[in-house]
Amino acid sequence: IKNDVNHTQWGVRLKLALVGLLIYLIWDLKESNLYNLIFSWWMNDIKTIGATLGPRWEWYFRSSLDHWSTFLGMIFALNYPAAKHWMLVVEGLPAHQSGLIKTAATLPILGALYWWYTGVFQYEKPVYNSTNAYFGCIPLLGYIFLRNLTPTLRGSYSHALHELGKVTLETYLLQHHLWLSSNAKSLLRLIPFEEWRACNMLVTTTVYFFASRELYRLTMSLRGMILPDSSAKDCIRNLIVFCGTLILSWGIGALLNHMVETQAEAAPLIFGLSLAFGTVLFIAIKMQHNGAQQKSSQFAVVFTIGLSFVAYAVLYQYFTSGTRVLEGDVFTPKFPIPKLAQKIPGEMANPMLGLGILGVSMVMLFSMDSYFGFPMLALKMFGGEGVNVTYADAYQPLLDSIGVGSGLPSSAPSSTPTVALPTTDEPSDKDDAPLLRTSSGQETLDP
Repeated sequence: IKNDVNHTQWGVRLKLALVGLLIYLIWDLKESNLYNLIFSWWMNDIKTIGATLGPRWEWYFRSSLDHWSTFLGMIFALNYPAAKHWMLVVEGLPAHQSGLIKTAATLPILGALYWWYTGVFQYEKPVYNSTNAYFGCIPLLGYIFLRNLTPTLRGSYSHALHELGKVTLETYLLQHHLWLSSNAKSLLRLIPFEEWRACNMLVTTTVYFFASRELYRLTMSLRGMILPDSSAKDCIRNLIVFCGTLILSWGIGALLNHMVETQAEAAPLIFGLSLAFGTVLFIAIKMQHNGAQQKSSQFAVVFTIGLSFVAYAVLYQYFTSGTRVLEGDVFTPKFPIPKLAQKIPGEMANPMLGLGILGVSMVMLFSMDSYFGFPMLALKMFGGEGVNVTYADAYQPLLDSIGVGSGLPSSAPSSTPTVALPTTDEPSDKDDAPLLRTSSGQETLDP
């Protein structure tokens, strides 16, 4: 919607401001009833596996825990060029002035971290859950700011954390499938001996991490195949097929659930559907692919058909032995289940805290400062006349690199005076000549 304003100074920020307001109305203002209007028509309160109080409450609880996180992450990404330019400008000033500005920016951030640690972090879990969405950004942003405060701190990094950071989404998605058990109350047990718990944690965590890496690789590959950047027509076609597959899968799942409840014979149906799906997939591959891709895809079809035989054997045993696995001890919760009347959507809403984080995010958004506005304020107070961070200085190089104009004349003079801007990629004692940025934005070596 209005993507032509996404590369302007205020257009994209106004759009994000509307998104923030919508988040507030849905999750933080219970009286608006927007959450129920959006989600209740397709979610119910029927107890099911993984959602002992029903899908509607489970989705509300999970989404409420971090309902501001994505929005704040978008603001941080949008403000990144400004934060980078702020660091260049400040470190190009005389040492005493640069130190004063950094100190002025750091002190309130340290104060916020101390307040969070001694206050919010000490809450009991139920109370902390209800406040995490509003205060969870404090330690995260505080760490990022302090971690990048000086060239020395920026000059090294942990490769292990770097690799882990690339797959955080995948680790988040897989934790309940590969790492945790008993409804996230304990760790998956692969080594059965109690005295080997540390070894068990090492093994399960290793499997979990490498599976997350593989999921990341597959996600990127499938994203390029299903939603190619070069063809909008193919994207629309594949999305339609994807939605149709979801609807079909939902229908089959509902039918199988009904058959399980009525103890009907579902194994022949599953076998027939698997065989039909494999046949259709095989025909589609024969029509569209050749060579090595065809061989690998045929293997996938054979695997699908073989899996259907396994499913047939398992389900046959399930329906003929009289054993009901789903009713066994495996899926029985080991902790008290609160009454549904005490857990309803809107319970975790906090209008005042929501209004507070909305106001803070607006400050971050329109000041182009992801650290609660403190660094920009410190630069304004102690940077001197004419020393500031402008949109043109911070974003024009990025816009030029992607071939998008900002609407600013290319010859517009910079409002930032000529200051020494040392490089920060690989600091070296041999680099005696700092870079100077002229009013036209060009960088030259100091003679």
